[in-house]
Amino acid sequence: MIILLALIKIIAILFILRFIILLVFFRPEIRAARERDPAAYSTFEVILLYHGLCAIFHHRIAHFFIRLSWSLLRD
Repeated sequence: MIILLALIKIIAILFILRFIILLVFFRPEIRAARERDPAAYSTFEVILLYHGLCAIFHHRIAHFFIRLSWSLLRD
């Protein structure tokens, strides 16, 4: 039971960190999504539900590692 609670705390902390990272580094993309989509009610909604923003986030992380010549799928 204690391990489960610790795991839940870790997941919650990672979720909050991801949210903060997205707010800090992707502010122009979030602002553009809110301005151009009349159905977007809040920044929180854009971060959680817009798959394009998530794809840009993961692409930039992958691009960072590729520029370092470090591949996760290296043979």
